[in-house]
Amino acid sequence: MDPRSDTAIWNQVAGMLSLEHRLENSLRWQEETRKHSPEISSQLGSIRGNALRHIRRLEGLTGWPGPRDVGEPGSADPDAVEPVQHELPEDLALISLTAGGYLMLLTAARALDQSDLAELAEQHLRDYTEGAVRILAVIPFVVVQSLREEGKPVREEAVPSVARTVAEIWRSQVEPLTM
Repeated sequence: MDPRSDTAIWNQVAGMLSLEHRLENSLRWQEETRKHSPEISSQLGSIRGNALRHIRRLEGLTGWPGPRDVGEPGSADPDAVEPVQHELPEDLALISLTAGGYLMLLTAARALDQSDLAELAEQHLRDYTEGAVRILAVIPFVVVQSLREEGKPVREEAVPSVARTVAEIWRSQVEPLTM
């Protein structure tokens, strides 16, 4: 492979590792500091498990020259305590960034005929698409739970109503791009 292509691919891999570490650190911090319901913990744990698996696979790539200067992984401040409904949207943003990065890596790997890396990037992109849907499904439960804990009178039926609305929005927005 052309050395410029090699550098471009490894720089993208290094960027993905940085995002994976940030996401994993954020989810681990929530796991260690928050008392979520078992259902919510299970969903977040699944996403964190994907991040850990992705980190191992990326770091184990044949020819991986090691980390680049992409900044310190991890952004969770253990002294800052935000309401949980602020943490999950941040996790969703990290998942979106990570999915976008894998989309770019998939495109670069296919364009440079790196089929093994393209396959890896595609699987990770699929995992984070699922992760985004999981976070979107969890957020309404967490918001209602937080409001209930604050003593607010909540309408439990809001959760399935919002879930149906989100599912409808996702279905209505997904159309193949033709060029």
